[in-house]
This record gives sequence, structure tokens and C-alpha cells, in this order.
Amino acid sequence: MTDYRAVMDLVLQGWSAKSARHCGSTIVTSQFTPDERYKSIPDAVIAESMLNRLVVGAEIIMLDGPNMRLEANTK
Repeated sequence: MTDYRAVMDLVLQGWSAKSARHCGSTIVTSQFTPDERYKSIPDAVIAESMLNRLVVGAEIIMLDGPNMRLEANTK
């Protein structure tokens, strides 16, 4: 099983350094709703830490509609 703490430490360190250096926008896409993201990460502390950094100041756009990958595969 993946050690999520080690992975998230590396991700968050890189993210902080990168965002401070570039001051640009970051786009994150997910198949999970914001509430489902917390459930998808086994460690609640890591989930809260990571998602808090993503959500603060974020604009969340939820898309709804048919799954185009499924429709493309049926043709």
C-alpha cells in the first residue's frame, strides 16, 4: 500500500515552492465531488491538509452530463 504521508509531503512541498515561484493558476480535475475527495484519501489528516490547500481561494466548477467516454466506447 502507498505511504500517503510521504507522497503528500513531496506533493505539498513541491506545490508550495512552485506556487510561490510562478504565481500562476493551477487547474485540478477530479472524477470525485468535493465531498467525495475526502473519502477517497484513507488518512483523514492528509486529506484535510491537502484539500484545504486546494480549496482555499479556489473556484469550483461542477459539470453534469453524460459520460462521453462511455458514449464513445459504445459506438
